[in-house]
Amino acid sequence: MYGHHNVSRKNYGLFCAIFTSRKWQISNLTRPVQNSKFKIQNAIKPPGRPGPTEQTLRRLDRQIEKTPTTTGKELANHLDVSRNTIQKYTKMAEYNVRIARKKPLLSKKNINKRRKWANKMAEMPLDYWKKVIFSDESRFSQFSDAYRTFVYRKKNQAYQAKRLRATVKHNGFSVMVWGAIW
Repeated sequence: MYGHHNVSRKNYGLFCAIFTSRKWQISNLTRPVQNSKFKIQNAIKPPGRPGPTEQTLRRLDRQIEKTPTTTGKELANHLDVSRNTIQKYTKMAEYNVRIARKKPLLSKKNINKRRKWANKMAEMPLDYWKKVIFSDESRFSQFSDAYRTFVYRKKNQAYQAKRLRATVKHNGFSVMVWGAIW
């Protein structure tokens, strides 16, 4: 079914082609295609208030890309549209509201050092890895990260810097647990 009024795609195309050519009036179309006058009118020009303009939708997209942690209420106030419109069009643009992933706050220098070390380790022979002890640690802190930051993001944007919530060390009393396997 096509559109709001159960009109098939085939008939919708036929309605538009015939109506735009102005060879037939809507009332003359009803019998050959076996649809009511209202279905044909609504298929050609849907009823109701028109949605937001393309410009408004582009502004919405730009605002989300600029500050993905903004809320729907803030977007609605900024763009002068309703919150329902924001929800509807963010879903159509394939934005999902998700909890921001947490990742340590790293400097560019630190990121480059880690990348060099990882590339060096990737080239190590198998005998080297047989001698390695794998360990892990976990921290339980007094002040847990109880609050959640929500962000708008598309499918493959989970680890983009502006869609992450940075974490820092030393946020109160904590207990470390350490373990190793070899």
